[in-house]
Amino acid sequence: MSLYWDLNSLYTSFESEDFIKDWTSLPEIWQQFEQWADNHFVQTTTPEQTAFAYYEKLKEIYQVVSKLNSYIHLTLATDATNETAQKYAEQMAKLSEHFTVMDAKYLRWLTAHSQDKAWVNSPVIAPYRYDVNRAIGECQYLLSDREELLLEKMHQTGSTAWSRLQNNLLAQLMVDFTDEKGETKALPLTVVRNKAYDPNPAVRKLGYLAEIKAYPNIAESVASSLNQVKGELLTELDWRGYPSYMTYVCKTHRLQEKTLDTLLGIMQESLPIFHAYFKKKAVWLGHKNGLPVYDLLAPVGQMNREFSYDKAVELTMAVFASFDPQMEEMGKRAFSQGWIDVEPRQGKRGGAFCSGVYPLKQSRILMNYDGSLENVITLCHELGHAYHNEQMFPEGIMHMGAPMPLAETASTFNESILLDYLMKTATPEETLFLLDKKVNRSATIIVDIYSRFLFEKRIMDERKNVSIPTRLVSEYMTEAQKQAFGDSLDYTQSQPYAWINKPHYYMTGVPFYNFPYSFGHLFSMGLYAMYQQDREAFIPKYKKLLSYCGQADIEEIAGTIGIDVTKPDFWRQSVELIKKDVADLNAVWKV
Repeated sequence: MSLYWDLNSLYTSFESEDFIKDWTSLPEIWQQFEQWADNHFVQTTTPEQTAFAYYEKLKEIYQVVSKLNSYIHLTLATDATNETAQKYAEQMAKLSEHFTVMDAKYLRWLTAHSQDKAWVNSPVIAPYRYDVNRAIGECQYLLSDREELLLEKMHQTGSTAWSRLQNNLLAQLMVDFTDEKGETKALPLTVVRNKAYDPNPAVRKLGYLAEIKAYPNIAESVASSLNQVKGELLTELDWRGYPSYMTYVCKTHRLQEKTLDTLLGIMQESLPIFHAYFKKKAVWLGHKNGLPVYDLLAPVGQMNREFSYDKAVELTMAVFASFDPQMEEMGKRAFSQGWIDVEPRQGKRGGAFCSGVYPLKQSRILMNYDGSLENVITLCHELGHAYHNEQMFPEGIMHMGAPMPLAETASTFNESILLDYLMKTATPEETLFLLDKKVNRSATIIVDIYSRFLFEKRIMDERKNVSIPTRLVSEYMTEAQKQAFGDSLDYTQSQPYAWINKPHYYMTGVPFYNFPYSFGHLFSMGLYAMYQQDREAFIPKYKKLLSYCGQADIEEIAGTIGIDVTKPDFWRQSVELIKKDVADLNAVWKV
């Protein structure tokens, strides 16, 4: 079983005949597409046929572009210094200019045919009706062709470049870690950050001290990245005529503002539950002034099992077999066909992600595995994304894009089935450990994510007027943490640089990639309750919901399984499950 993912299924190298053939075919493919658009984006009495043909042609192009893109960006994910991959990534980014021009042509044509929308109900465009309706909604924010192209060109030398800088700085940052013996060695940032899960409190604190000492080396550059990414977005939204950046945020994440307001209200309402938990944890760990940030993830109880990667694979497969044969079969392919890049190394980006590779009908998963249970949970989480991809692959490449809040549903659901599976054979100490893990997981995804939302909102509001100095960026981070964590943290030992290591703040075109995690967590908890009530009936409904994620807005998708996300009732049911987890934890956690 390889510890490196297999990209040879895409291309064997950038010099391979297949890669060169596909790469050099792009100009001709685009020329043909543009000629077609010039001939067909005219006044017509059958707009449904033109719209259908447009999406079909776009689908053909996506097949080639997605394969090239996957190879380029997956290569960079494990080797940020690969100059060939960087070169192709920059050239591929320029290709988006063609998409911008074509999209503008289509929206302009669509504007001329959107006065009478009767044709939108035609069975001819049934496969793309949702796409057409979304496009009609974007028409009001369309700029001139020249402005659209200029903006796209500016993105490549602006926000996209700044985002890449942040990623490269983190990937290449080596941290001087001094262990308990006083010996110092340079370690990748991801290795040092993973020490937050270490059962030894001294190691956790040493990891925190090394991490916080390293960040000032890149803070000014990363703050510049944050300012430019957010400044560019705000300028563009103002130019396009959006009434507020939150209008754009909700459109991007495909949910109504009232749904987001309801979610945020529930998150704020639940904060006292977690404040009490953090305070109890602080007392248990011997802290008098609240919980220091380096102990937020400290284990309670003890997990006596070792988790070599082989054991993690064995456990994951057992969990999948207990849930669904399709998930088990997918797991076998993932581990035997090189879907996963396992270990941390210099030049490899931190964290973890899952990328759907549509041309292969497979996924690729990046890990930074260190043998902790947390990493086993992450493995199941990312394979949950892969399971979601498995449901969407049959729907076609045009409908692979789940809205971000629902993109975290299957992954978070997988965490629940893993933890409950472990509980079945747990010792009393392991039961305490696992119950704390469940509560801590909810606390992180709700409280910490709420602080990230507040921080990003503050940055967006302040950046409207002026660039924000590095000092103030860190101050805003601390203020957001105080609003979310209240008096449960020790702010003399906090993490004012938490904005540096979160790539989500720097993702161009996807602002506020934070609340989707909270949405996905609470949504999946509600789904998990439904699963526990009737397992056989639930799984087909669950798969249908996942498969539909690229074809509707969140409210409609949730409606397929009988959930109204605009009202607090469903969300409060999920919070009740968290309260039960807390009660179960308190019953065995004697402080």
